[in-house]
Amino acid sequence: MAAALASKCSRVGRSFLGGLGNNLSGLLSASHEMTCNTFLSQQQRTFIQMRTILKVVDNSGAKKVMCIQALKARKKGARLGDTIVASVKEAHPNGKVKKGKVVYGVVVRAAMQRGRCDGSEVKFDDNAVVLVDKQGQPIGTRVFGPVPHESRLGALDGTYIRVHVPEADKPRYRSKRNEIATNVLGVCSQDMQFIYVLPGWEGSAADSRVLRDSISRRHGLRVSHGYYYLVDAGMDLQENLSRSSATKSGRNKEKQPSHTWTPVEDVALVEALTELCLAGHWKVDNGFRSGYLGQLEKIIEQKIPNCGLKVDPHILSRVKTLKKQTLAISDMIANSIGFSWDHENKMIVCETQVFDDWVKVHKDAKGLRLKLFIHYDSLVEAFGKDRANGLGAEGPAEVVEDLNNNNEFVDLEGDGLCENVVPTSATHTPSAPSSTRTRKRPRDAYAWET
Repeated sequence: MAAALASKCSRVGRSFLGGLGNNLSGLLSASHEMTCNTFLSQQQRTFIQMRTILKVVDNSGAKKVMCIQALKARKKGARLGDTIVASVKEAHPNGKVKKGKVVYGVVVRAAMQRGRCDGSEVKFDDNAVVLVDKQGQPIGTRVFGPVPHESRLGALDGTYIRVHVPEADKPRYRSKRNEIATNVLGVCSQDMQFIYVLPGWEGSAADSRVLRDSISRRHGLRVSHGYYYLVDAGMDLQENLSRSSATKSGRNKEKQPSHTWTPVEDVALVEALTELCLAGHWKVDNGFRSGYLGQLEKIIEQKIPNCGLKVDPHILSRVKTLKKQTLAISDMIANSIGFSWDHENKMIVCETQVFDDWVKVHKDAKGLRLKLFIHYDSLVEAFGKDRANGLGAEGPAEVVEDLNNNNEFVDLEGDGLCENVVPTSATHTPSAPSSTRTRKRPRDAYAWET
């Protein structure tokens, strides 16, 4: 009986110890998990410090980065709107930014709360950044997810205003809506007040081109480092980056063999474009009719038999390249001071610093300084004759500066009532005594439609 009691006590003891061990193991595991979650929660709810993992919310190619250092002079770390130095931990294989690269980023979402002027607070569930370069320009072209307005200066967009222009200028002013209009850029602040307006661009000009022009002007639009304006997809400053990204159809397509165009083939292509322009029915406003590439292939085949040049990929690619270079040169000659066209050597001439400043905004002009471009005169007739040039575009500060530099008053009604007339080559003899009734001469012959 004593042996049976001892055996029973032994079984009870083992069961008790086993249950106690399981409970202790579960308690230790739960305690460890709670400690980790608390640590991660505390890490998210505090300043962004060294080794903090942040999510990348743009299309630069990076997925996650680890903070190395906060650039702002704050001992505790970075907060919403600050710039940090980080290392890329995860990235898309075909993205622009690769894994392991050291990058700069602006914090656009922070888990730590931040007070606002109205007494409210803003905080997010995660920490996120947008990658930028050393000059503070974004590497990607899109930002995904919510972004607080602490870093937003306002919003900007373009709008069409219908105008009456001479018949010869209508192709340049014809918009994508088939209206004769001008493209006006407007920028407003967070309280819906206009802070910058750039009128005068022709209706055929793209919104991104008008925006680039406003940024490059001496009294143009300025954006402080770490801040941004809310825009739509048409205001893409980095068109080449977005277009060069791989697509699903491009990955499975067989790579075409490259072709180096010879000077003889270039001459044949330019002559073919000239023939289409002179034919009349192929040339339309700001381009050619559909199917002109096939006609180019036939003309080139007649000029150079058995050349093997096809629409895709040879002629299409070459036409795009020549058009891009022609329009880039045309913009430099028409819209900027410091550029000149050497008619004898057929190249753009300018100072190195002037060209470098221009290329920062106009990426298509890269490599065109002092580059031989013998077909410019013919190509500008094909691509740039009816293209918007923005010569009539002026910002408010530029208008005031012109008014101060050119204080000219003339007679508009033909009654001879004028004063303060600045002498010019074309003199005017008044038919009646002067009066105090004066009017300003309009800047151009275009009238706004009301």
